Parts: sequence; structure tokens; C-alpha cells
Amino acid sequence: MPEKNIRKKVDKLLEKANALKYCDSQRTIAFSKDALHLCEKIGYTLGENVAKSYMAHSYYSIGDYEKALDLVYTTLPYFIEESFYDLQWWAYNLLGIIFGKLGNVEESMDFYQSAQTIAVKIDSGKRYDSDSNSTRSIILTLNNIAENYKLLNEYKEAQIYAEKAYNLDQQFNYSLSKGLTMLSLGEIYYLL
Repeated sequence: MPEKNIRKKVDKLLEKANALKYCDSQRTIAFSKDALHLCEKIGYTLGENVAKSYMAHSYYSIGDYEKALDLVYTTLPYFIEESFYDLQWWAYNLLGIIFGKLGNVEESMDFYQSAQTIAVKIDSGKRYDSDSNSTRSIILTLNNIAENYKLLNEYKEAQIYAEKAYNLDQQFNYSLSKGLTMLSLGEIYYLL
């Protein structure tokens, strides 16, 4: 099969994996592994790293943090080197989430700081996903920071970050977080 056709097949597999990554981790892993195998045959480095990043998200979702971390640490240097800001943001954000789940809030906050720094560059820089944008990335990072403060029972601080995320999201009729900011803020009000 010609390389061009293999790339098309890889892109379709990655598209399927991306569409399923929030609802079907096992199929996301399967599609990503198939894509990875094809990428390795033709030396398609970007495809390899994107496949690994989708797998990392899925391994996180099913609780296999070790595999998720290995994959994120493998892909992040490539995303930095190639200046894919959306994929860098995604990696830092996922690292923040994982370390928060592992109880290392300080490390988690460091990764969220990196995510915020990169998020502002997404709109004006190179990105893999044309639907990625700075505002959505900032909203999600602010919301995740609020989650860390909730873990620490620092609800007033959590409220500050949740309200920042909510106020930004409100400008876009909550379409950027799909209502997540409302849920988070509601939980914080309840805890207060």
C-alpha cells in the first residue's frame, strides 16, 4: 500500500480514536494502537505521537496512571520540539490531572501553570487540531485548578478559579466546556 494511502488510513483511525476518547477508552486504545503500528511502518512521527497521546488519555481514564504518564512523557518532548501548542497544552493539562489524582497537588499545580502558559499561544501558533483554541484551553485549566483547591478543602480559592472559568465560558454560552464550569461552580457553592 502506498505511503499516501497509509497516512489517510492513519488519519481516519486517529479521528475515530479522538471521537471516542471521552466515552470508550478501550476502543480508543485499539484504534490508536492500529494507527501507531501503521505510523511506525512509514516513519510518520507526528501520527505516532498523536496516537500515543490518545492512548495516554484512555489509560488515565481507566486508571492506569503509570502507562498514561509514560506515554505523556514520551510525547511531550516531540510536541515541544515541533511547536504544537495545542498538544503541549493537552499533555501538561493531563499531567496536572494525573498528579492531582495521585495526591501530588504541588506537582499538579506546576503542570497547570505550564498548561496556562502554553494555552495563550494556541490561537497564534501551530496546532494539530484546528478546533483547539486558547480560550477553551484556559477555561479547562482554570477549572482543573479549582478542582485541586477543592481537594485541599480550600473552597474560597477554588471559587475564585471556578468563577474565572465560568465567566469566560459564559461569553461563549458554555459551549467551550459543555457546561463543566457550571457544574464545578455549583459543587463549590454547595461545599461552601
